[in-house]
Amino acid sequence: MINTPILSSNTNTNLSNTPDNSFINLCTLNIRDLNDPMKQTQLLNYVESQQYDIIGLTETHFTTYNNTHTFKNHPTYHTIWTINDTQSHSSTGILIHHSLSKLIIRTSQHLRRITMVDLSFKYHKSLRLIVVYLPLNNLPLNRQVSNKVLALLNECFTLHLTPIVIGDFNVNLKKLYHNLQHDIKLSSPKFSLLKHIINQGYINTQLLFELLPSPTFNHISRIDGIFVYPNI
Repeated sequence: MINTPILSSNTNTNLSNTPDNSFINLCTLNIRDLNDPMKQTQLLNYVESQQYDIIGLTETHFTTYNNTHTFKNHPTYHTIWTINDTQSHSSTGILIHHSLSKLIIRTSQHLRRITMVDLSFKYHKSLRLIVVYLPLNNLPLNRQVSNKVLALLNECFTLHLTPIVIGDFNVNLKKLYHNLQHDIKLSSPKFSLLKHIINQGYINTQLLFELLPSPTFNHISRIDGIFVYPNI
């Protein structure tokens, strides 16, 4: 079972990181630049204190692997990074607890904005986690990234993986749900990925914790989320 709070909600479920725990404590965070070693240390201290198993990070601003030195050989977390060496306000990554990192069977990085990891569990469903950071104003790139995520999701059916999509979608989720509920057309292609995910029955896990999820962007709107396939 997946337990999926978002960091902005300050939810501490007090679950352990041991392999026999029946929950995976999962979260997502737009870190808005992680190049500062002090900020890296603060992040690691926080996620350890909250006992998160898997952390999806967006907008790390990493342009080189040299800036990830604080995470190398960390005693608690294994890291997977997607670096953008052409544009700093981008990049994604995954921190995964060592109790789960030994279950990794596949990782990949795409378009400098997608980090993917597949986990194989012996007695449970295998998982594919996709961390994505959708661009806000570059619509051609937004469409390209969205299509790649959809392709990775479609692979799950042939590989017998249960998908989870987490990250920063750069759209107002409240507006999206309102328009879908009232059958109002969403003309912008920025909504295409989430429209597809929601129409496929993916569960917005934040709604399991809060009926009215708190904003994650400028105290105005929620643009980050964790969506899990319904049979998880």
